[in-house]
This record gives sequence, C-alpha cells and structure tokens, in this order.
Amino acid sequence: MSSPKSTILPPLGSTLPFPNSSDVAILKYVGSVSGHDGVFCGLQLCGSISNKGKNNGSVNGISYFQVDIPNSGLFVPLRKVIGWLNSNGFDNQQNEFNNNNTNISSSTSSPIIKNNNSNKNNEEINELRRHINFLEKRLVQRENDMKELDIQLDELDATLRSNDARLARKEERFNRYRDDKEQEVNLLVSTIESLEKKVGDAEEKYITKIKELENNKLEINNNLQNDNNNNNILNEQIDNLKKELETQKEIYQNFKISKTKEINELRKFEMENFKINQELESLKQNTNDSIKLIEFENLNKEYIKTINDLKLDIELKDSKIIELENSLKSTLDENSILKLQINDLKQVKNSTQFDENGGLKAFIPTIEIDPAAGKDNFCTFCDREGHSTNDCPFEKDNIELF
Repeated sequence: MSSPKSTILPPLGSTLPFPNSSDVAILKYVGSVSGHDGVFCGLQLCGSISNKGKNNGSVNGISYFQVDIPNSGLFVPLRKVIGWLNSNGFDNQQNEFNNNNTNISSSTSSPIIKNNNSNKNNEEINELRRHINFLEKRLVQRENDMKELDIQLDELDATLRSNDARLARKEERFNRYRDDKEQEVNLLVSTIESLEKKVGDAEEKYITKIKELENNKLEINNNLQNDNNNNNILNEQIDNLKKELETQKEIYQNFKISKTKEINELRKFEMENFKINQELESLKQNTNDSIKLIEFENLNKEYIKTINDLKLDIELKDSKIIELENSLKSTLDENSILKLQINDLKQVKNSTQFDENGGLKAFIPTIEIDPAAGKDNFCTFCDREGHSTNDCPFEKDNIELF
C-alpha cells in the first residue's frame, strides 16, 4: 500500500535543506522528546546557520544525539521537516539517486551477460533482470511505505500519550474539584446547623433585651428632660467662653502690635547707638578734645540705659503675652471639654434602640454577596469570567521549537 505524493524521511545522517539558507542540516534523531507532545526531528545545523542552534542534542537532562559544533542542535516538529522536503523537491532527488543505482547495477552486470554465447541465456538473464528490477522497485516502495507507517505510528503513539496525560490532568482536576465541593457542602451544612442554633439563642437574648430596653426607655425619657436643661446651660457657658475667647484674642493682637513697635524702636536706638559709637571712635582718633569726648560718652551711656530699659519692658510684656497665651489655651481646653460633653449627650440621645416615635427600631441583617451571582460563565479556579470551571484555558499544550 503506497501513498502517492508523500515525502519519505531520509535515513539518519542524511543532509536536509534548511529554509531560507544555502546551508544544510544533518538529520540526527527522529522520535518523541521528553516534556513535549508529538514527533520531532533532531538536527545539527551546519555552516553559517550553526549559531541558530538551541542545544547540544539534550532536553531536560536527556541526550538524544551528539553534535560536532557546540549549541548547533535544534529539535523541529516532524511535520515542519516534511514541509521543508516537499518545498525543496527532495523526492525527485531521491528517485534520481535510485535510478542511477539501477543503471550502475545494469552496466556492471552487462559484461558478465555478454560473455555468454547463448542467446537463450541472454534472454533469460534479461527477463530475470527486469523481474529483479521490478522486485527491487517494489521493495523500495514497500520500505518507504513502512517508514511512513512507522512515522505515522510514532505520531499516533505520541498523540495517544498526550491524550492520556491530558485526560489524567482533567481527571485529577475533576477529583480535586469534587473534593473541594464536598468540603464546601459539608462546611455549609455545619454552618447552617450552627446558625440555626445561634438564631435560637439570639431570639431568647433579643426577648430579654427588648424587655430591658422597654424598662430603660422610661428612664431615658425621664432623663431626657434633665439633659435638655443641662444642654441649655452648657450652651450658655460655651457662648460666654466664646466671647471671652474673642476678647483674649483682641488683647493678644494688641500686645503683639505693641511689641512689634517696641522692637522697631529698639532697633532704631541700636542703630543710633551704632552711629554714636562710630562718631566716638572717630573723635578718639581725630581729636584730643576730651570734653567733647566725655559728652559723647555720657550721651552713649544714656542711650544704652534707654535700650536696657526698653529690653526690660519688652521682657515684661513677653511674660504677659505668655500668660495670656496660657489663659487662651486653658479657655480653648474648657471649650473642647464642654463640646465633648454636649456630643456625649447627643450620642446618648441618638444611640438608643428607639425611633423618633418611641418605638423599637427594626433589625436589618447583613447580606453576603456571592462573587459568581448574576454571571453566566465564572471559573472557580482562576476567579475570572468568560469560561466555566471545566473549560479553564490556562492549561494548554504548546508545541514550539526548542
């Protein structure tokens, strides 16, 4: 049984054309490769394309063939190599090679036949030779068919192993998914039982709490009137403190302005003192008039005394400002305490379990949201939309050059 127009893979050690290059590759290995699905051809790249290799004939620690040039090995899927051979007319070259061998065998056997003088023997020999050639062609065709069947068998075997591995992964994933769901169901059953028990206990507690709240309601209503009176008193105190605070702020601003003026005057006196000292030094250097020098010294002493008095006055006013700031701070603290007391009263008034009409407020339970609710396709493995759990696309086989 033959396959017309099919490319037969040459024996190991044969040279194969390499796409888009004038250099060739040597066929070193044909078969499966660990960690990859399908049938691969192990090639040693020659010439300028040797630097395109990716390994030394080993994958995952397993050696499949040896190379003469380091890192010149390349594993290529069998279907790609057959495509290269079809595009380069490899069958025609192989047929020409077989025809040449036949012609050579014919030419070498001719002298032996011609040595026989009998025409009958010549005819028998020619007939036998034609029959042998026919059988040789059929044998070559059968060998080619067997090679192609072996390749197809390897491909089917690799596909079968790939399908078995994929089925085992899916079965493992299904078992894991089933175990997870069983655990979730058991957890939900235990949670429901626990919640039912808690609901029964909570009902008893709520009944007791309602009775306590009804008793407290009467006390709170009686205390609210007193709290309102206290609230009015506290508001009056806060208003008084605010007025006092504004007064203290005005006093502080006035002191601050006066202090700024005194500082400016002090700087002015210091500048005049500096000028007097310069004049004094000039007089000491340029004149011997002691009377004038004494007058300047006395004038300088008066300025120094005036400056010291101003500094003392500024220090007294600084202490007064500090006292005012402390008083202002204490006033702000008292104001904050009163505000906190008012807020506490408001919280006590608003934190009760009764509404504005005096009735009990309704209990509103919290609602948990399911992430898969309202979604047609939702995967529980990767927590993504667009596909179901059984069709998760994140485990796919990928045959590549390596």
